[in-house]
Amino acid sequence: MIAVSSTGFACLALLVGMLLYYRISVLRKYLIQPALLGGIFLLALGSQGTAMIAQENYDTWSRWPGFLISFLFSTLILAAPDNRSSSRSIGPVFFQGGYVWILALGQIAAGLAVISFFDSRWWVAGHIIEIGWMGGHGSAAALIAVADDLGHREAAELALFSATIGLLYGSISGMLFINIIKRKFENDHAVDSGIHYSKINPGRLSGNGGEGPDRNNDAESSTKPGLDLDENAGWLISIIAAVLPVAVAYFFLELLSLALARTYPDASMWLGKLPLFFIALLFAFPVRKILQAWNILDTGHARILNSLILEFLIVSAIATLNLGLLLDSWEILLSLTLIGALWTAFCFFWIAPRLLDHHPDLAIINYGMSTGVTALGLLLLRSYRNRIPSEPATIYGLAAPFSAPFIGGGIISLLLPIWTLEFGPLSLSLVLCIIVICLLLSLLWFRRSLSGKN
Repeated sequence: MIAVSSTGFACLALLVGMLLYYRISVLRKYLIQPALLGGIFLLALGSQGTAMIAQENYDTWSRWPGFLISFLFSTLILAAPDNRSSSRSIGPVFFQGGYVWILALGQIAAGLAVISFFDSRWWVAGHIIEIGWMGGHGSAAALIAVADDLGHREAAELALFSATIGLLYGSISGMLFINIIKRKFENDHAVDSGIHYSKINPGRLSGNGGEGPDRNNDAESSTKPGLDLDENAGWLISIIAAVLPVAVAYFFLELLSLALARTYPDASMWLGKLPLFFIALLFAFPVRKILQAWNILDTGHARILNSLILEFLIVSAIATLNLGLLLDSWEILLSLTLIGALWTAFCFFWIAPRLLDHHPDLAIINYGMSTGVTALGLLLLRSYRNRIPSEPATIYGLAAPFSAPFIGGGIISLLLPIWTLEFGPLSLSLVLCIIVICLLLSLLWFRRSLSGKN
Protein backbone atom coordinates (compact mmCIF):
# COMPACT_ATOMS: atom_id res chain seq x y z
CA MET A 1 0.00 0.00 0.00
CA ILE A 2 2.96 2.33 0.42
CA ALA A 3 3.40 2.37 -3.36
CA VAL A 4 -0.26 3.33 -3.80
CA SER A 5 -0.21 6.09 -1.18
CA SER A 6 3.13 7.44 -2.44
CA THR A 7 1.81 7.68 -6.00
CA GLY A 8 -1.44 9.23 -4.78
CA PHE A 9 0.30 11.87 -2.68
CA ALA A 10 2.65 12.70 -5.56
CA CYS A 11 -0.28 13.20 -7.94
CA LEU A 12 -2.07 15.35 -5.35
CA ALA A 13 1.08 17.43 -4.90
CA LEU A 14 1.32 17.99 -8.67
CA LEU A 15 -2.32 19.12 -8.70
CA VAL A 16 -1.63 21.60 -5.89
CA GLY A 17 1.44 22.84 -7.77
CA MET A 18 -0.58 23.37 -10.95
CA LEU A 19 -3.32 25.26 -9.11
CA LEU A 20 -0.75 27.56 -7.49
CA TYR A 21 1.19 28.04 -10.74
CA TYR A 22 -1.82 29.05 -12.81
CA ARG A 23 -3.41 31.11 -10.05
CA ILE A 24 -0.40 33.16 -8.93
CA SER A 25 1.13 35.26 -11.70
CA VAL A 26 4.45 35.86 -9.91
CA LEU A 27 5.13 32.12 -10.02
CA ARG A 28 4.71 32.12 -13.80
CA LYS A 29 6.82 35.25 -14.09
CA TYR A 30 9.78 33.57 -12.42
CA LEU A 31 9.08 30.12 -13.95
CA ILE A 32 8.51 28.38 -10.61
CA GLN A 33 7.16 25.19 -12.15
CA PRO A 34 4.25 23.08 -10.75
CA ALA A 35 6.55 20.12 -10.07
CA LEU A 36 8.82 22.32 -7.95
CA LEU A 37 5.83 23.67 -6.02
CA GLY A 38 4.44 20.15 -5.57
CA GLY A 39 7.75 18.90 -4.23
CA ILE A 40 7.92 21.78 -1.73
CA PHE A 41 4.34 20.96 -0.68
CA LEU A 42 5.30 17.34 0.07
CA LEU A 43 8.50 18.46 1.80
CA ALA A 44 6.44 20.67 4.14
CA LEU A 45 4.17 17.73 5.04
CA GLY A 46 7.07 15.45 6.03
CA SER A 47 9.15 15.02 9.15
CA GLN A 48 11.05 18.23 8.39
CA GLY A 49 7.74 20.11 8.47
CA THR A 50 4.34 19.16 9.87
CA ALA A 51 4.96 15.37 9.85
CA MET A 52 1.52 14.68 8.34
CA ILE A 53 2.83 12.07 5.86
CA ALA A 54 4.51 8.86 7.00
CA GLN A 55 8.27 8.51 6.64
CA GLU A 56 7.75 5.31 4.63
CA ASN A 57 6.40 7.43 1.78
CA TYR A 58 9.55 9.56 1.77
CA ASP A 59 11.71 6.45 1.78
CA THR A 60 9.82 5.34 -1.34
CA TRP A 61 10.16 8.74 -3.04
CA SER A 62 13.90 8.78 -2.33
CA ARG A 63 14.24 5.75 -4.64
CA TRP A 64 12.19 7.24 -7.48
CA PRO A 65 14.92 9.39 -9.10
CA GLY A 66 17.24 6.40 -9.61
CA PHE A 67 14.31 4.44 -11.05
CA LEU A 68 12.87 7.17 -13.28
CA ILE A 69 16.03 8.59 -14.82
CA SER A 70 16.49 5.59 -17.14
CA PHE A 71 12.96 5.99 -18.48
CA LEU A 72 13.56 9.73 -18.83
CA PHE A 73 16.47 9.18 -21.21
CA SER A 74 14.68 6.36 -23.02
CA THR A 75 11.68 8.56 -23.84
CA LEU A 76 13.98 11.47 -24.65
CA ILE A 77 15.39 9.53 -27.62
CA LEU A 78 11.93 8.39 -28.71
CA ALA A 79 10.57 11.94 -28.50
CA ALA A 80 13.34 13.57 -30.56
CA PRO A 81 12.10 14.97 -33.89
CA ASP A 82 13.76 13.89 -37.11
CA ASN A 83 16.65 16.08 -38.24
CA ARG A 84 15.61 18.05 -41.26
CA SER A 85 17.82 19.76 -43.76
CA SER A 86 17.86 23.53 -43.64
CA SER A 87 18.76 26.08 -46.27
CA ARG A 88 20.08 28.44 -43.62
CA SER A 89 23.76 29.18 -43.40
CA ILE A 90 25.61 26.70 -41.22
CA GLY A 91 27.94 29.40 -39.87
CA PRO A 92 25.63 30.99 -37.24
CA VAL A 93 24.47 27.54 -36.10
CA PHE A 94 28.08 26.35 -35.80
CA PHE A 95 29.13 29.30 -33.63
CA GLN A 96 26.00 29.07 -31.50
CA GLY A 97 26.65 25.38 -30.86
CA GLY A 98 30.29 26.05 -29.96
CA TYR A 99 29.31 28.90 -27.64
CA VAL A 100 27.00 26.63 -25.63
CA TRP A 101 29.83 24.11 -25.19
CA ILE A 102 32.09 26.91 -23.94
CA LEU A 103 29.42 28.03 -21.48
CA ALA A 104 28.79 24.54 -20.12
CA LEU A 105 32.38 23.29 -19.91
CA GLY A 106 33.42 26.59 -18.35
CA GLN A 107 30.74 26.24 -15.68
CA ILE A 108 31.96 22.73 -14.88
CA ALA A 109 35.63 23.76 -14.80
CA ALA A 110 34.93 26.75 -12.55
CA GLY A 111 32.72 24.71 -10.22
CA LEU A 112 35.29 21.93 -9.88
CA ALA A 113 38.06 24.44 -9.20
CA VAL A 114 36.03 25.94 -6.34
CA ILE A 115 34.89 22.61 -4.88
CA SER A 116 38.49 21.33 -4.76
CA PHE A 117 38.96 23.57 -1.67
CA PHE A 118 36.27 21.63 0.22
CA ASP A 119 36.10 18.14 1.69
CA SER A 120 35.97 15.23 -0.75
CA ARG A 121 32.41 14.34 0.27
CA TRP A 122 31.30 17.53 -1.52
CA TRP A 123 33.24 16.99 -4.76
CA VAL A 124 30.16 16.04 -6.80
CA ALA A 125 28.76 19.48 -5.93
CA GLY A 126 31.29 20.95 -8.34
CA HIS A 127 28.85 20.01 -11.11
CA ILE A 128 25.74 21.65 -9.66
CA ILE A 129 26.20 25.01 -11.43
CA GLU A 130 26.24 23.50 -14.91
CA ILE A 131 23.58 20.88 -14.15
CA GLY A 132 21.38 23.05 -11.92
CA TRP A 133 21.63 26.30 -13.88
CA MET A 134 21.84 25.08 -17.45
CA GLY A 135 19.86 21.88 -17.00
CA GLY A 136 17.22 23.02 -14.51
CA HIS A 137 15.46 21.07 -11.78
CA GLY A 138 14.93 17.99 -13.95
CA SER A 139 18.65 17.59 -14.58
CA ALA A 140 19.35 18.33 -10.91
CA ALA A 141 17.05 15.48 -9.94
CA ALA A 142 18.82 13.24 -12.46
CA LEU A 143 22.18 14.08 -10.83
CA ILE A 144 20.78 12.89 -7.50
CA ALA A 145 19.90 9.57 -9.10
CA VAL A 146 23.46 9.19 -10.42
CA ALA A 147 25.18 10.36 -7.24
CA ASP A 148 23.01 8.12 -5.07
CA ASP A 149 24.60 5.08 -6.71
CA LEU A 150 28.02 6.62 -6.09
CA GLY A 151 27.31 7.24 -2.40
CA HIS A 152 27.33 11.05 -2.73
CA ARG A 153 23.64 11.93 -2.65
CA GLU A 154 24.04 14.83 -0.19
CA ALA A 155 26.41 16.71 -2.49
CA ALA A 156 24.12 16.15 -5.46
CA GLU A 157 21.06 17.42 -3.57
CA LEU A 158 22.66 20.87 -3.62
CA ALA A 159 21.90 20.93 -7.35
CA LEU A 160 18.19 21.42 -6.60
CA PHE A 161 18.96 24.42 -4.39
CA SER A 162 21.33 25.68 -7.07
CA ALA A 163 18.68 25.34 -9.80
CA THR A 164 16.27 27.48 -7.80
CA ILE A 165 18.97 30.05 -7.07
CA GLY A 166 19.86 30.11 -10.76
CA LEU A 167 16.28 30.83 -11.83
CA LEU A 168 15.95 33.74 -9.42
CA TYR A 169 19.43 35.10 -10.13
CA GLY A 170 19.00 34.74 -13.89
CA SER A 171 15.69 36.60 -13.83
CA ILE A 172 17.01 39.52 -11.78
CA SER A 173 20.46 39.81 -13.36
CA GLY A 174 19.00 39.20 -16.83
CA MET A 175 16.72 42.23 -16.56
CA LEU A 176 19.65 44.29 -15.25
CA PHE A 177 21.85 43.22 -18.19
CA ILE A 178 19.04 43.93 -20.64
CA ASN A 179 18.82 47.52 -19.38
CA ILE A 180 22.59 47.84 -19.79
CA ILE A 181 22.61 46.64 -23.41
CA LYS A 182 19.51 48.69 -24.19
CA ARG A 183 21.50 51.79 -23.38
CA LYS A 184 24.48 50.44 -25.32
CA PHE A 185 22.49 49.49 -28.42
CA GLU A 186 19.80 52.19 -28.24
CA ASN A 187 20.79 53.44 -31.71
CA ASP A 188 20.52 50.00 -33.26
CA HIS A 189 17.32 49.92 -35.36
CA ALA A 190 18.15 46.81 -37.37
CA VAL A 191 15.45 44.52 -36.10
CA ASP A 192 15.05 41.06 -37.59
CA SER A 193 11.66 39.97 -38.89
CA GLY A 194 10.14 37.55 -36.39
CA ILE A 195 7.16 35.69 -35.08
CA HIS A 196 5.18 37.62 -32.46
CA TYR A 197 4.11 35.81 -29.35
CA SER A 198 1.39 37.20 -27.11
CA LYS A 199 2.24 34.64 -24.45
CA ILE A 200 4.94 32.08 -23.74
CA ASN A 201 4.12 28.82 -22.04
CA PRO A 202 7.21 28.08 -19.91
CA GLY A 203 5.84 24.69 -18.96
CA ARG A 204 6.65 23.45 -22.48
CA LEU A 205 10.27 24.48 -22.08
CA SER A 206 11.59 22.64 -19.07
CA GLY A 207 15.35 22.33 -18.64
CA ASN A 208 17.42 22.01 -21.72
CA GLY A 209 14.94 19.78 -23.49
CA GLY A 210 12.88 22.78 -24.60
CA GLU A 211 15.14 24.12 -27.32
CA GLY A 212 13.44 24.56 -30.61
CA PRO A 213 9.76 24.55 -31.49
CA ASP A 214 7.43 21.82 -30.37
CA ARG A 215 6.44 19.58 -33.24
CA ASN A 216 3.74 17.05 -33.91
CA ASN A 217 4.41 13.52 -35.06
CA ASP A 218 6.83 12.99 -37.92
CA ALA A 219 5.39 14.50 -41.06
CA GLU A 220 5.87 11.39 -43.12
CA SER A 221 3.64 9.34 -40.82
CA SER A 222 0.62 10.33 -42.89
CA THR A 223 2.19 9.26 -46.16
CA LYS A 224 4.13 6.08 -45.36
CA PRO A 225 2.22 2.81 -45.04
CA GLY A 226 2.11 1.39 -41.54
CA LEU A 227 -0.04 -0.39 -38.99
CA ASP A 228 -3.56 0.94 -38.63
CA LEU A 229 -3.58 1.64 -34.89
CA ASP A 230 -6.25 3.25 -32.75
CA GLU A 231 -5.39 5.68 -29.94
CA ASN A 232 -5.26 2.98 -27.24
CA ALA A 233 -2.91 0.80 -29.28
CA GLY A 234 -0.74 3.83 -30.02
CA TRP A 235 -0.38 4.60 -26.32
CA LEU A 236 0.34 0.97 -25.50
CA ILE A 237 3.13 0.78 -28.08
CA SER A 238 4.59 4.08 -26.83
CA ILE A 239 4.69 2.81 -23.24
CA ILE A 240 6.22 -0.53 -24.27
CA ALA A 241 8.79 1.33 -26.39
CA ALA A 242 9.74 3.46 -23.36
CA VAL A 243 10.12 0.46 -21.06
CA LEU A 244 11.84 -1.90 -23.49
CA PRO A 245 15.26 -0.14 -23.71
CA VAL A 246 15.45 0.05 -19.90
CA ALA A 247 14.55 -3.61 -19.43
CA VAL A 248 16.98 -4.77 -22.11
CA ALA A 249 19.73 -2.56 -20.65
CA TYR A 250 19.15 -4.00 -17.17
CA PHE A 251 19.40 -7.63 -18.27
CA PHE A 252 22.35 -6.81 -20.54
CA LEU A 253 24.32 -5.31 -17.64
CA GLU A 254 23.39 -8.16 -15.32
CA LEU A 255 24.47 -10.86 -17.77
CA LEU A 256 27.64 -9.03 -18.78
CA SER A 257 28.57 -8.40 -15.14
CA LEU A 258 28.13 -12.09 -14.30
CA ALA A 259 30.25 -13.14 -17.27
CA LEU A 260 33.05 -10.70 -16.42
CA ALA A 261 33.00 -11.49 -12.69
CA ARG A 262 34.58 -14.88 -13.35
CA THR A 263 37.13 -13.84 -15.96
CA TYR A 264 37.84 -10.12 -15.42
CA PRO A 265 36.79 -9.08 -11.89
CA ASP A 266 38.22 -5.56 -12.27
CA ALA A 267 36.21 -5.00 -15.43
CA SER A 268 33.11 -6.26 -13.65
CA MET A 269 33.62 -3.75 -10.84
CA TRP A 270 34.03 -0.92 -13.35
CA LEU A 271 30.90 -2.06 -15.15
CA GLY A 272 29.00 -1.84 -11.88
CA LYS A 273 29.72 1.90 -11.77
CA LEU A 274 28.21 2.44 -15.22
CA PRO A 275 24.73 3.97 -14.78
CA LEU A 276 21.77 2.07 -16.19
CA PHE A 277 20.39 5.16 -17.94
CA PHE A 278 23.46 5.36 -20.20
CA ILE A 279 22.96 1.81 -21.52
CA ALA A 280 19.19 2.38 -21.78
CA LEU A 281 19.85 5.45 -23.89
CA LEU A 282 21.97 3.40 -26.30
CA PHE A 283 19.30 0.72 -26.65
CA ALA A 284 16.64 3.39 -27.24
CA PHE A 285 18.16 4.19 -30.66
CA PRO A 286 17.50 0.76 -32.26
CA VAL A 287 14.02 0.72 -30.71
CA ARG A 288 13.35 4.09 -32.34
CA LYS A 289 14.63 2.80 -35.69
CA ILE A 290 12.35 -0.24 -35.53
CA LEU A 291 9.33 1.92 -34.75
CA GLN A 292 10.22 4.26 -37.61
CA ALA A 293 10.58 1.34 -40.01
CA TRP A 294 7.07 0.18 -39.12
CA ASN A 295 5.86 3.79 -39.13
CA ILE A 296 4.46 3.49 -35.59
CA LEU A 297 6.77 5.94 -33.84
CA ASP A 298 4.62 8.56 -32.13
CA THR A 299 6.88 11.36 -30.94
CA GLY A 300 3.89 13.20 -29.49
CA HIS A 301 3.10 10.34 -27.10
CA ALA A 302 6.80 9.99 -26.26
CA ARG A 303 7.02 13.70 -25.41
CA ILE A 304 4.03 13.42 -23.09
CA LEU A 305 5.55 10.39 -21.34
CA ASN A 306 8.88 12.21 -21.06
CA SER A 307 7.17 15.24 -19.50
CA LEU A 308 5.25 13.10 -17.00
CA ILE A 309 8.38 11.22 -15.96
CA LEU A 310 10.24 14.51 -15.52
CA GLU A 311 7.43 15.92 -13.36
CA PHE A 312 7.48 12.96 -10.96
CA LEU A 313 11.30 12.97 -10.98
CA ILE A 314 11.35 16.58 -9.79
CA VAL A 315 8.57 16.09 -7.23
CA SER A 316 10.25 13.08 -5.62
CA ALA A 317 13.67 14.74 -5.54
CA ILE A 318 12.36 17.96 -3.97
CA ALA A 319 10.17 16.09 -1.46
CA THR A 320 13.13 14.12 -0.09
CA LEU A 321 15.55 17.03 0.23
CA ASN A 322 17.53 17.30 3.44
CA LEU A 323 16.96 20.88 4.60
CA GLY A 324 19.81 20.53 7.05
CA LEU A 325 22.14 20.64 4.05
CA LEU A 326 21.53 24.37 3.76
CA LEU A 327 23.12 24.89 7.16
CA ASP A 328 26.01 22.55 6.42
CA SER A 329 26.77 23.78 2.92
CA TRP A 330 25.82 27.45 2.59
CA GLU A 331 29.48 28.34 2.00
CA ILE A 332 29.61 25.89 -0.91
CA LEU A 333 26.41 27.21 -2.46
CA LEU A 334 27.56 30.81 -2.05
CA SER A 335 31.01 30.12 -3.53
CA LEU A 336 29.62 28.20 -6.51
CA THR A 337 26.93 30.81 -7.14
CA LEU A 338 29.53 33.59 -7.22
CA ILE A 339 31.82 31.75 -9.65
CA GLY A 340 28.85 30.79 -11.80
CA ALA A 341 27.66 34.40 -11.90
CA LEU A 342 31.12 35.66 -12.88
CA TRP A 343 31.52 33.11 -15.68
CA THR A 344 28.09 33.66 -17.23
CA ALA A 345 28.54 37.44 -17.09
CA PHE A 346 31.99 37.14 -18.73
CA CYS A 347 30.54 35.00 -21.50
CA PHE A 348 27.64 37.42 -22.01
CA PHE A 349 29.67 40.63 -22.16
CA TRP A 350 32.98 39.46 -23.68
CA ILE A 351 32.69 36.15 -25.55
CA ALA A 352 29.19 36.43 -27.02
CA PRO A 353 29.75 39.74 -28.90
CA ARG A 354 32.88 38.32 -30.53
CA LEU A 355 31.42 34.94 -31.44
CA LEU A 356 27.68 35.02 -32.03
CA ASP A 357 25.61 36.29 -34.91
CA HIS A 358 22.47 38.30 -34.12
CA HIS A 359 24.00 39.91 -31.08
CA PRO A 360 22.64 40.66 -28.50
CA ASP A 361 19.55 38.51 -29.18
CA LEU A 362 21.31 35.14 -29.14
CA ALA A 363 23.43 36.22 -26.18
CA ILE A 364 20.25 36.99 -24.20
CA ILE A 365 18.69 33.58 -24.96
CA ASN A 366 21.91 31.83 -23.97
CA TYR A 367 22.23 33.85 -20.79
CA GLY A 368 18.76 32.86 -19.65
CA MET A 369 19.43 29.23 -20.59
CA SER A 370 22.78 29.14 -18.76
CA THR A 371 21.36 30.56 -15.52
CA GLY A 372 17.89 29.04 -15.52
CA VAL A 373 16.17 27.34 -18.43
CA THR A 374 15.57 28.01 -22.11
CA ALA A 375 12.18 29.51 -21.32
CA LEU A 376 13.90 32.16 -19.19
CA GLY A 377 16.13 33.10 -22.11
CA LEU A 378 13.10 33.50 -24.39
CA LEU A 379 11.28 35.58 -21.79
CA LEU A 380 14.31 37.84 -21.40
CA LEU A 381 14.53 38.26 -25.17
CA ARG A 382 10.84 39.09 -25.34
CA SER A 383 11.37 41.72 -22.63
CA TYR A 384 14.20 43.20 -24.69
CA ARG A 385 12.50 43.17 -28.11
CA ASN A 386 8.83 43.02 -27.07
CA ARG A 387 8.67 39.92 -29.27
CA ILE A 388 10.81 36.91 -30.18
CA PRO A 389 12.70 37.47 -33.47
CA SER A 390 12.49 34.34 -35.57
CA GLU A 391 16.05 34.26 -36.95
CA PRO A 392 18.01 34.06 -33.66
CA ALA A 393 15.39 31.75 -32.12
CA THR A 394 15.64 29.43 -35.13
CA ILE A 395 19.45 29.39 -35.03
CA TYR A 396 19.30 28.58 -31.33
CA GLY A 397 16.90 25.72 -32.00
CA LEU A 398 18.94 24.32 -34.90
CA ALA A 399 22.11 24.27 -32.78
CA ALA A 400 20.44 22.67 -29.74
CA PRO A 401 20.77 19.03 -30.92
CA PHE A 402 24.56 19.43 -30.97
CA SER A 403 24.68 20.25 -27.24
CA ALA A 404 21.44 19.41 -25.40
CA PRO A 405 21.84 15.60 -25.40
CA PHE A 406 25.38 15.89 -24.05
CA ILE A 407 25.75 18.90 -21.73
CA GLY A 408 23.49 21.00 -19.54
CA GLY A 409 22.22 17.90 -17.79
CA GLY A 410 22.87 15.60 -20.74
CA ILE A 411 24.78 12.35 -20.92
CA ILE A 412 28.27 13.89 -20.52
CA SER A 413 27.14 16.06 -17.60
CA LEU A 414 25.91 13.01 -15.72
CA LEU A 415 28.95 10.86 -16.49
CA LEU A 416 31.59 13.44 -15.49
CA PRO A 417 30.89 13.13 -11.71
CA ILE A 418 32.25 9.58 -11.93
CA TRP A 419 35.53 10.97 -13.29
CA THR A 420 35.55 13.70 -10.64
CA LEU A 421 35.51 11.08 -7.89
CA GLU A 422 38.06 8.97 -9.75
CA PHE A 423 40.68 11.62 -10.61
CA GLY A 424 39.80 14.54 -8.32
CA PRO A 425 38.08 17.84 -9.15
CA LEU A 426 41.23 19.89 -9.69
CA SER A 427 42.69 17.55 -12.31
CA LEU A 428 39.43 17.42 -14.25
CA SER A 429 39.05 21.20 -13.94
CA LEU A 430 42.47 21.76 -15.52
CA VAL A 431 41.66 19.43 -18.40
CA LEU A 432 38.35 21.20 -19.03
CA CYS A 433 40.03 24.62 -18.83
CA ILE A 434 42.45 23.58 -21.57
CA ILE A 435 39.55 22.30 -23.69
CA VAL A 436 37.60 25.54 -23.21
CA ILE A 437 40.60 27.71 -24.11
CA CYS A 438 41.39 25.66 -27.22
CA LEU A 439 37.75 25.66 -28.29
CA LEU A 440 37.40 29.40 -27.75
CA LEU A 441 40.60 30.26 -29.63
CA SER A 442 39.60 27.99 -32.51
CA LEU A 443 36.15 29.54 -32.80
CA LEU A 444 37.57 33.08 -32.63
CA TRP A 445 40.05 32.17 -35.36
CA PHE A 446 37.26 30.78 -37.54
CA ARG A 447 35.19 33.92 -36.92
CA ARG A 448 38.05 36.19 -37.99
CA SER A 449 38.75 34.04 -41.03
CA LEU A 450 35.12 34.32 -42.14
CA SER A 451 35.16 38.06 -41.51
CA GLY A 452 38.31 38.41 -43.59
CA LYS A 453 36.73 36.59 -46.53
CA ASN A 454 33.71 38.86 -46.39
